[in-house]
Amino acid sequence: MKKKACLFLSLFFSENEIALIKENFVDSKASSQNLSLTSLIYYDDNHWSLWLNKKLFHPENIHELEDYELKKVTSTGAHFFCRLNQKTFSLRLHQVYMPLEEKIFDPHEIGVSF
Repeated sequence: MKKKACLFLSLFFSENEIALIKENFVDSKASSQNLSLTSLIYYDDNHWSLWLNKKLFHPENIHELEDYELKKVTSTGAHFFCRLNQKTFSLRLHQVYMPLEEKIFDPHEIGVSF
């Protein structure tokens, strides 16, 4: 069941961008299964930090990440295995993996800059 998003015309989003946001708005259960990479600090294979779904992960606590297995971290992104759909994928900064749709949402593709 999709929830309605309350989106209004603004200086920040065009009508096309608002339509894309509405199209990708899913219920909270599905959203909790999504994986969002919002920050990456990389020094080497054994020294890195990731902000995933608003939580800080590093080599010592990455095992706490639910539904996903981290395969590798690089200076440009991270590679994962999704236990929900048995798929591997890679995320760069600000991308979101949506396992139910088996796709990656990239805000840069719709012209959003950070």
